[in-house]
Amino acid sequence: MDITYFGKQEGPDRQVVSIRHANGNVTFLKHKLVLHSPTGFGWGYGGSGPADLALNMLYDYLIRTKCKGARCIALNLHQSFKWGFIATATKELSVTGEQIEEWLKGAQVLGKLTGAKMTKAQIKSLTCGGLYMGRCRDDRR
Repeated sequence: MDITYFGKQEGPDRQVVSIRHANGNVTFLKHKLVLHSPTGFGWGYGGSGPADLALNMLYDYLIRTKCKGARCIALNLHQSFKWGFIATATKELSVTGEQIEEWLKGAQVLGKLTGAKMTKAQIKSLTCGGLYMGRCRDDRR
C-alpha cells in the first residue's frame, strides 16, 4: 500500500503523526485505541506514547488493507512493532506501508504467532487473515 506515516515534533510536548496517501492527500493519525498513553503519541524511546503510536499505526494500516482481525493483530503485535520502528526513531519519524507489510510478513513476527519457523513460501502465501489470532472480539471501528 502506497502510504507513509510521518511524525513531527510540534513543540516540547506535542508530537503529531500525519499520513501521506498515494494521491498526495495528507490526513492525521487518530488516537483511536488508547491502551497505554492517554496524553498522546511519542517516539524515540520505549514508553507508553510510543506503544500507543505503534498500536494505532498498525491498526490504521491493517484497517486500510481491509484485514480481518485488524484490532486483534494490532493489539498482539504493537509492542514488537514499537521496538522495531517507533522506539528507534529520531526527531522525525517515517514509516512506509511497504515497511509495515514486510515487517508483518517477517519470520520473527510469524514465529511469535505460530510458535514455529516458516519457509519463505509459507510466509509469501500468508494473507492478513492468516495472522488473525481468533481470541479477540470482532473489530469495531
